[in-house]
Amino acid sequence: MKTVSLSAQDSELVLAPGAGGGIAQLRLGGREILRAPAEPPGLAEFPMAPWVNRISGGRFVWRGREIDLTAGPAGSPQGLHGIAWRLPWVVRSQSAREAALELVWTGGAGWPFAFSLIRRFELSPDALIIEAVLSNIGAAPMPFALGFHPYFPAAGAVVHAATRGGWITDADGIPVTPALEEVASRMRAGLTIAHEDLDTCFLGWNGAARIAWPSHDLEIMARPVVDCLQVYTPAGADFFCLEPQSAMPDALNRDEATGGLGVLEPEETYTLTLSLRLAARAAL
Repeated sequence: MKTVSLSAQDSELVLAPGAGGGIAQLRLGGREILRAPAEPPGLAEFPMAPWVNRISGGRFVWRGREIDLTAGPAGSPQGLHGIAWRLPWVVRSQSAREAALELVWTGGAGWPFAFSLIRRFELSPDALIIEAVLSNIGAAPMPFALGFHPYFPAAGAVVHAATRGGWITDADGIPVTPALEEVASRMRAGLTIAHEDLDTCFLGWNGAARIAWPSHDLEIMARPVVDCLQVYTPAGADFFCLEPQSAMPDALNRDEATGGLGVLEPEETYTLTLSLRLAARAAL
């Protein structure tokens, strides 16, 4: 797998353009920040676009037209996490501390809307900033959602994030009932990852989170503020995920007001930025 490497003092970022434009490795200040799991795609972070998470039945209806997501690159029965992470990207620019990767989809089976997605990475000795810019390059309006899917080391991790509650899901992982206020309350105070088994979209997020490990803390910030934070803590795994996303799972089958689905007009763009920064020890 061909990679692109950036460095800034004791920080190192390794990108995998050919493997979905994702991150293979990230260390900040010499500390492991992201951990690639053994499960596919084997990346430490990847983009979710032009939709996020699961779509019920892998299908949706857009302005009277039924679209089968499984007929294209998404492949899986629920079109898991979009198509951007399943396609090769190209390197548009690279320097010692910065790089830009791009994916261009001209439309086709599984997603008839043409779009481009550029991800810009800026590494410093204590932080990584990822800017994702999604553009509608087609002639018709395009529904969309955009997100990041990072994997963090689970050992000793405690997560602080302010949300109002999460969704109970069905057997296929599709949200069905808003609830989990008690879990959200514990996450505001500090959720010990080793004690949880979640795959849940939490709503009412303020765009900020903090992970405390025994040796260091990490501040996470999404801008603009997005309402949805997917929390994935598989029991017994050595990783967990906090996934900032502009819409909830199955947003393509929900209205914009409840699911967060966005619409890009031709030539319109949407930008979402994720910041991962080492932080001094402090209580939230």
